Amino acid sequence: MKLNIAYSSDNNYAKQLGISILSLLESNAKTEEINIYVIDNGINESNKEKIEEIVKKYNRNIVFFKFKEICKNLKTDNTFSLSSFGRIFLSSIKDIDKIIYIDCDMVVCKSLKELFDTDMTNYYVAGVQDNVSKFYRELVGLSEVDRYINAGFLLINTKKWREDNIEEKCIKFIERYHGSVPHHDQGVINGVCKEKIYILPPQYNLQCPMFDYQTKEIRQLSNIEEYYKQEEIDYAKKNPVIIHFTKGFFNRPWNVKCTHPLKDKYLYYMNKSPWMGQIENKELDRNTRILKLLHSILPFQLYYIVSKIISTNKEKRIRKNLYSKQEEKWY
Repeated sequence: MKLNIAYSSDNNYAKQLGISILSLLESNAKTEEINIYVIDNGINESNKEKIEEIVKKYNRNIVFFKFKEICKNLKTDNTFSLSSFGRIFLSSIKDIDKIIYIDCDMVVCKSLKELFDTDMTNYYVAGVQDNVSKFYRELVGLSEVDRYINAGFLLINTKKWREDNIEEKCIKFIERYHGSVPHHDQGVINGVCKEKIYILPPQYNLQCPMFDYQTKEIRQLSNIEEYYKQEEIDYAKKNPVIIHFTKGFFNRPWNVKCTHPLKDKYLYYMNKSPWMGQIENKELDRNTRILKLLHSILPFQLYYIVSKIISTNKEKRIRKNLYSKQEEKWY
């Protein structure tokens, strides 16, 4: 049994990258072969050496690709971390027909063998559904019934991507939006692959909103027609394969004030890594703190009204920005 795993990172997330890789290797110790491919957007030599030592300890393989070489055709408005776009270029890696992409802010808690064995013959990509609003889904061309996935954890059929020129279609999709696709590379993947997306169960990308809200609340907040049942989310919380530590209402587990209910799973791997004890002291941003407070003190229906007003104002600014992009040279 062989696993092909990919990450994409700059030096700002090198620590999180190394910790995620350590969790992957420890949780898949019985796998016969693991090959790790890192799209390197400026990771310094010290951090690369630490990561290589982790991989060497588990007797696995790692290859670093220069971001500018593998993503040479990428043109964006540069308002978001370019490293995240690396995942749309993974079909460029030769002799690989299937690969798992993992974000740096994730830890792997269980074996990925069963997932990697998923039949992807008729699909471009597999992922866990996200709670993105109808506004963003429509902007990238999704219908009311299309399910929008979070791009933090993906199983990619790189063979089919090459056969159907998906990488080139992603580049053209970015050009169509003048380098400013809503939700960046995630919007690109959903917009391009929408007819051939395999929906994974939520334990493969346990996201913060799954703790923040009940499923009926997520459907209402994001105007989602089809979403996971509450029983599926509850099972995922107790049996996560992948935990996605976005800030949510909790902050990140490498920050001292993190309140994530599963932060100890992250700290376990951190304390086995070369970055043991390197806790930061970053606060949640102001808007998130306000929403968190409102969510804790208001009845949900009142909270829904307030959050809807906030999101509507944000959507107006985004539409205005997209229209202005059409009038300017963006590259």
